[in-house]
Amino acid sequence: MGTVPSISAIPRLHFRIVAGAAAGNVTVTGVALTDKLYYVGGFSAVYNSGAIDTLTPLNLTSEFTITAANTVNNTSGTASTGGLLLVIWYAPPTGGEAATAFDAAN
Repeated sequence: MGTVPSISAIPRLHFRIVAGAAAGNVTVTGVALTDKLYYVGGFSAVYNSGAIDTLTPLNLTSEFTITAANTVNNTSGTASTGGLLLVIWYAPPTGGEAATAFDAAN
């Protein structure tokens, strides 16, 4: 079985956890129009007696696109208000950056 590279071994793969919001624009600091969105996961909290009992995961990737610097959007999509979003994206090499095998595959 092969080894799984650490996140630091893929320097242009980025992620942020942001507060959920109504469907529409969501601020994700660092994402750029030239980046490739890999995954947007929503996590909806289910409370029991005022404490989080479970987190329900949702794959919302197909609903989202990068629409501007620092912005992803899912207008008319699923609201994630009160939950969290995990956003993972890839930033391709720019200028003098050396390409890696991961870059070649993406």
